[in-house]
Amino acid sequence: MKNNAIKCSFLLSCTFLGAVIGAGFASGKELTEFFLPFDKKGVFGVFLASLLLAAYFYAVTKRVSCENIKSTHDYLICIANPFFAKIIYIFIYVFAFVIFCAMFAGSGALFKQIFNFPYFFGSCLMGIICCIIFYRNIYGILSANAYLTPLMILGIFYVGIAAFFRSRAAFFEFGKNGALICSSLVYASYNSISIISVFCEMGSMLKDKKTPFLSAVISGSVLFAISLVLYLILLFFKDEAQNYELPILQIAENAKFFYTAVMFFAMITTAVSSLFSLMKFLENTFSVRKNSAAYICLAAIFCSFIGFSKMVSFVYPIFGCLGFFLLIYIIGEFFALAIGEKYKSLKIREKIKNSKKNGNLIR
Repeated sequence: MKNNAIKCSFLLSCTFLGAVIGAGFASGKELTEFFLPFDKKGVFGVFLASLLLAAYFYAVTKRVSCENIKSTHDYLICIANPFFAKIIYIFIYVFAFVIFCAMFAGSGALFKQIFNFPYFFGSCLMGIICCIIFYRNIYGILSANAYLTPLMILGIFYVGIAAFFRSRAAFFEFGKNGALICSSLVYASYNSISIISVFCEMGSMLKDKKTPFLSAVISGSVLFAISLVLYLILLFFKDEAQNYELPILQIAENAKFFYTAVMFFAMITTAVSSLFSLMKFLENTFSVRKNSAAYICLAAIFCSFIGFSKMVSFVYPIFGCLGFFLLIYIIGEFFALAIGEKYKSLKIREKIKNSKKNGNLIR
């Protein structure tokens, strides 16, 4: 049982990191947009965002485990009234499609910047790979994340260490603390939206009560570690970071081709997680067949021509602001409920203790 909990926690953590570490993260574009303007203070923002995402992940998976939830719709009904549950339900899957399209856009930008291939090539390649992995269903997604996510993490650390050896300081102090906190909240908000749609469909992986906590600790710790490494690289090479669509790729220099593979893996893991949640939505709502995955990929190829930078700079923050209330509500509601249950349990134990002192039986 213990080994099973550890194994499930590892797989779920890889899936969580695979969903969060997409093209925007691995390329350094997200960290550049949300935290680099705050310079050294941005490290606190990165920590706060990682902590919020870990708490959110724990709140969602713990509720799924305790309530034996099997779908996103069931989870939303559990935390909100039917009217708001429907609104949140639609909002989550619209954003899942946006994320999916962003990964196609990132793939197009990646192959264009490195190999000067047509933008269309990278988008089509992403679509083909997503369809192949998806047709293995949840096992294909878990396997992809279990293998690719550790490789991504090792790749990020490798590029980080290599960059530090040739770094030059570029520190400046500017930005307000209040704005930094808001930036962290928005960053955590839009990254948290896809967590519900992915993990509410994985109730079978959350049968052990220890799994949600172990998964959250592993996920939050690793996310902060790799975020810190990438952010420090961006600080050291600030000029390059602000002038390129895929900044880390430009900074990598000798490891450029290696990091191209790392970034492509990051896009794949995020894309397949988004496709999985979209197909579950279509299956549960419209009873569609798996063949619809190909049509979703086709639509994403055309939408990807909006451009990767535009999606990260403008579309992500919009959904982040909208998802802010959902992030705060889910974390607050879960921990308020947990505190309430603990208080109720303490009162019951106190009542039993007092009754024993008085020689009474509680039936």
